[in-house]
Amino acid sequence: PLTTRPHMLCWLVVVAAACVLSLRGVLEVATFVYAHFVRRATDWRAYAGEWAVVTGASMGTGAAFCRALASRGINVVLVARSRDKLEAVARDIEATYRGVKTVVVAADFLSYRASLAAHVAKQGAGNEWAGVPWDVEPYRAIHEATVGKEVSVIVNNVGGGEFGTLPLDYWHKSQPWAEEKIRMINSLPAMIISSMFLPHMLERHHGRIINVSSLASCFGVLLANYASDKSKINTFTAALFEECRGAGVEVHAALFGEVSTPGTRNEPTSLMVCSAGRIAEDTLRTYGSAGVPMIAPYWPHHFGWLVMRAMPERVALWLFHRITSGICQKLTSMDHKSK
Repeated sequence: PLTTRPHMLCWLVVVAAACVLSLRGVLEVATFVYAHFVRRATDWRAYAGEWAVVTGASMGTGAAFCRALASRGINVVLVARSRDKLEAVARDIEATYRGVKTVVVAADFLSYRASLAAHVAKQGAGNEWAGVPWDVEPYRAIHEATVGKEVSVIVNNVGGGEFGTLPLDYWHKSQPWAEEKIRMINSLPAMIISSMFLPHMLERHHGRIINVSSLASCFGVLLANYASDKSKINTFTAALFEECRGAGVEVHAALFGEVSTPGTRNEPTSLMVCSAGRIAEDTLRTYGSAGVPMIAPYWPHHFGWLVMRAMPERVALWLFHRITSGICQKLTSMDHKSK
């Protein structure tokens, strides 16, 4: 009867949606297994002798990326605030990996706001935004240090987002300027540095960009400012991934979970707490392996991400809230013990 057709159509839509969701789940699990346990490590030999720019390179995951790239014969431009720490990492790399060259650039990304204001004032009315973003410090220093160098790899690693004493990490109790500070050291450097080198990569049909993001970008409870800016990195990466398809340039985001670095008080490693060296190596090993814009390179993080994505959103948010609460309390306890 005609009256049953709308009901049949509704059931067909429900069944079709269930099939699509089931297929997506199967594909995500297959991608996880293939990327971490089946596929060979990504080949970086075509980049040996060329240059990589790594931000946040003075310690933690940034320094680990520098060493991992150097072990593959890639020269490194190290960028961070502390020249002394950068030079120590650079000396260690050149002593360990024969033939690898390094360049150190001391750059404070938080200085960009004041530098930009001075630049705009200097240009005069009607010409405020003349020039390119790297006319302004600290990006000018990076540009000048790489003139004449074949930069083929970018690791946009610099970032920040601190765990504090609960409930101070609740967004409504955060400082009103926290978002601006986080933007200047998370998403903005990735965009400006990518714009500095991507056009030349596309001309040569040769290049790789790694944007370091976070699993927190998917949920973000107790990390609202940090997570929302990392979510911006994810969207930016997905856009460049598609725009550069077939052009010889690869753009992927690496979603990190909990990593033992100075930012997390060098907490002991475990199954779910990865070392900086391991996460850097896994990022290079799995780079591009999934054929998608984003992947969690450390397999336990990726597995946890899959499980939480399969949950109802309300349950996943509740669980992530508990996880971040536990991390905050653990790090706060470590702070108290160190005093």
